[in-house]
Amino acid sequence: MQIRLGKINPEKGFFYYYLPNWTLSMWKLFYNIDFTLQEIRLKISTATDNLLLEKSLHNPTGLFFFNYKNSEELKIEYYYNNKRLLSISSKIDSKLTDDKIYFSSGGWISRMVGDGN
Repeated sequence: MQIRLGKINPEKGFFYYYLPNWTLSMWKLFYNIDFTLQEIRLKISTATDNLLLEKSLHNPTGLFFFNYKNSEELKIEYYYNNKRLLSISSKIDSKLTDDKIYFSSGGWISRMVGDGN
């Protein structure tokens, strides 16, 4: 699995993901559930639970943009049927210049849960 989180300007963030088949297979085995990629939902919110983006996934690779002005820590979560499959916490570094896009891919897995909490 690969994710990239960053800013394209001071007020807009982006989230890129790549979920290979082996990641989906691992989730199916680990949680003992059967699902398709289209049943997975991506949710991005701030640490204070301000929802920034919520989308269904339709492809193993995707790019989403969202409004994001401050440097608050973000929560990136993947869900199936209200069951959280993965939760990642990260902070976007605000080192932007006028002539380049700064990428920050430093996130860490905060927890993997099987109880939907």
